[in-house]
Amino acid sequence: MACRAEPIRTCIGCRSRAPSSDLLRIVVDGAELLPDARRRLRGRGAHLHPDQACLELAERRKAFPRALRVPGPLEAERIRRYLEQLGSGAVDPVTRVGRPERPSGSRLAEKSGKERGAPRGSGVSAGRARASAVAGIRPGTQAAPHDVDMEAGRDSDDRSMSTQP
Repeated sequence: MACRAEPIRTCIGCRSRAPSSDLLRIVVDGAELLPDARRRLRGRGAHLHPDQACLELAERRKAFPRALRVPGPLEAERIRRYLEQLGSGAVDPVTRVGRPERPSGSRLAEKSGKERGAPRGSGVSAGRARASAVAGIRPGTQAAPHDVDMEAGRDSDDRSMSTQP
């Protein structure tokens, strides 16, 4: 199986490009910067090499407010503490692409079609079942065909139809 290409991001401290797994994602909450090692927190993120030198460069250049598109100065104390703990080995480094490692035997059980919303064996995928439910159409039925007067080139709403491909 082919290996997926990893996204390339720019460190806001030293401005060098690196794979996203080598960088620490940082998000803002109020006026405080938060480390997002697992890449799961909501909002716009900025990327930074996990070392103090890049953090100091980013603070000196005032890169955090620009990258995160928020006004005013931001408090970076939690980032500083996280980097210190990372350097001392108290925090596990970010795993491959920021996802926690799973034990080999912990595969999620496959859900049957009935659990996903469609009757088993109906041939209706979960996505189509959800779209039908949103549109108010019962599974197993089709929507009424749109009335089109081909000779006049108009549909039932009396709008002209384009014949261009």
